[in-house]
Amino acid sequence: MPAGLPLTLPTAYTAAVGRYNTASLEFEKRKDEYNALAAFIRSSPSLLSQTDINQEKQSFERPYQIPVIKRVAINLVDGRICDLDGQEASTDMVVITFTVKGFRIKVPTEMLDQNYIKYVDLLSNLLYNAWHAWYQFMEINSINYLESSKTTSLVAEPNYFTQDGAAYVGTIGMPFYSAVRYVSSRNLLSANGQLLDVMSGAGMVTRYQMGAYGANNSVNQAMFVGGADPYPSNFLTPDAGFQETHYLFPVGAVGIYHWLSPNAANRHVHIQQQDYWWSEKDPMFGYFNASVHFQAKCVEKTIGYSGAAEPTYYDIYEYTIDSSFNKSYTSVAGESPIIKYNLAPPATV
Repeated sequence: MPAGLPLTLPTAYTAAVGRYNTASLEFEKRKDEYNALAAFIRSSPSLLSQTDINQEKQSFERPYQIPVIKRVAINLVDGRICDLDGQEASTDMVVITFTVKGFRIKVPTEMLDQNYIKYVDLLSNLLYNAWHAWYQFMEINSINYLESSKTTSLVAEPNYFTQDGAAYVGTIGMPFYSAVRYVSSRNLLSANGQLLDVMSGAGMVTRYQMGAYGANNSVNQAMFVGGADPYPSNFLTPDAGFQETHYLFPVGAVGIYHWLSPNAANRHVHIQQQDYWWSEKDPMFGYFNASVHFQAKCVEKTIGYSGAAEPTYYDIYEYTIDSSFNKSYTSVAGESPIIKYNLAPPATV
């Protein structure tokens, strides 16, 4: 952090991070899980290098682009000829687009001198709740990105699933889990790599039921649920008429990346206005770099004797994160490494 900041901030920020493990046990500080976002974070290093983005993206104005080589459909030949010709590779440029989202919070200073609640308590509480508001926003956007980026070019597999638009339709439980790796490989997704399964939260009930019996029990189905790592989200609502919705993709198929604003990266300090800039890692995942902007301001408030105005000083903090959702490049419209499944309960007789 830059020199000159209030000494309370490092203590308060450390306390806010620590409360992620303890404060959520209090009902007032209850929090959700953000597993769709966690799946993106896990997959990110296998798609693009965050280090490269940090080094290459240097400004707001200049787009950050990545050159890619398109998939080539090679025409095989019969025999040999004297005068050779061949097929060429073609290239493309992928633009990595960032958007900014954050929060602003403020804490009075002198007003808290004789208060039961201290500065560090208020700031820690504000940071805790503000970060969870941001995580929830990003969780919802992670799910929206999966929906908008799913493949619309599904290989027909009528023995295991029907198709409804851009989704496979099947039955929850063993019929789904026993076929999902095979169907992924039929869509040319690596069956040898690890699949990630972002699912509606109730999908975990099915997994628990499948593995609830003893290892030697004849109805034990735990072996079937190991084909994909589960990432259940309470923010993913199953499509109408279905009990579960799943998005499956290999590690490296999607990613989320971040970028620091120049002011934060350069730890800019503007003394006249008491403007300070620095960066902090997000407290839950320790993955995202947030641009932090601090200002100290004086505001007149009616807190003096007989309703008189009194100068009140506030510490104001702005946390912003520039982030970018991405998926593996494809040169064919409609193709994607993200496959959607809608699952219904077994039919009853």
